[in-house]
Amino acid sequence: TGSREKFAQNAKVIHIDIDSAELGKVINAHLQIGGNLKKALEYIALNIKENNHPQWDKEIEEFKKEFEVKETESFTPKKIIETVNSLTNEYTPVATDVGQHQMWVSKYYNFKKPKTHLTSGGFGTMGYGMGAAIGAAVATKRRSVLFTGDGSFCMNFNEVTTAVRNNIPVTVIVLNN
Repeated sequence: TGSREKFAQNAKVIHIDIDSAELGKVINAHLQIGGNLKKALEYIALNIKENNHPQWDKEIEEFKKEFEVKETESFTPKKIIETVNSLTNEYTPVATDVGQHQMWVSKYYNFKKPKTHLTSGGFGTMGYGMGAAIGAAVATKRRSVLFTGDGSFCMNFNEVTTAVRNNIPVTVIVLNN
């Protein structure tokens, strides 16, 4: 958290911890809930009021238009990702490794179902993706897709042999950026 005083200064912090002794130990939260995370989140989800922000949604759409990359080439990361998206279904698990392709997939792949976007969200290391894609294919008994960069793909290439040896259906798209 760094400095307790500077941590999330403009945010309202909710701390949920199964160990009540941990509440308020590092930072002071606006709301502290001791108990099971799953039960706490179920309770919150049932009791929270929906809050819409149409003006903010409109502003975000304007940002997207303003900063949209105008493509002049036909073979681009965006088009590759959108093509893969069109060839898969909404239940296909899609993993990303760590790198620029991670941002592209988050931006251009049209995820429709929860638990289908497998990403470390910036908290992982290069090489995360192959293991995630293998795990998703085994767990869901579906073909998974991995978007990775040339550097990340080389980090855990040994996992490719695991997938091949065990006939695990993973499609790998390597984007050389």
